[in-house]
Amino acid sequence: MTLNQEVICGAAVSVEPLRWGEGAHLAQLATAQPAGFETLIASDVLYAPREYDALAATVHALAAKDALVLIAFPLRHGDEPSFVERLAPAFERVGEYTVEGTTSKRVELRIVELARVHI
Repeated sequence: MTLNQEVICGAAVSVEPLRWGEGAHLAQLATAQPAGFETLIASDVLYAPREYDALAATVHALAAKDALVLIAFPLRHGDEPSFVERLAPAFERVGEYTVEGTTSKRVELRIVELARVHI
């Protein structure tokens, strides 16, 4: 963040460790940000399908009522799209982008944009 100070133009930005699915930790974050977070960005977090439930619970707990969620992930094992499905019906997909890999492994990168559904 220090390196990007000029870019963020004085906006309030903070970075904290995030322990997926841990109730006490999520409650502490909710106390600090009671309305939730307007934007959640997750990159390369879909490496372990066994952790998808904890990650989904974390997204649900932290997202504000008008939240935008961006998830970027390489396709490794084919189960990654199931994580996005776990966020429904509270979130709807509003965009999806695919980028062909530029490394020697030619891994496909997918970026999914989700918006919280107004109930």
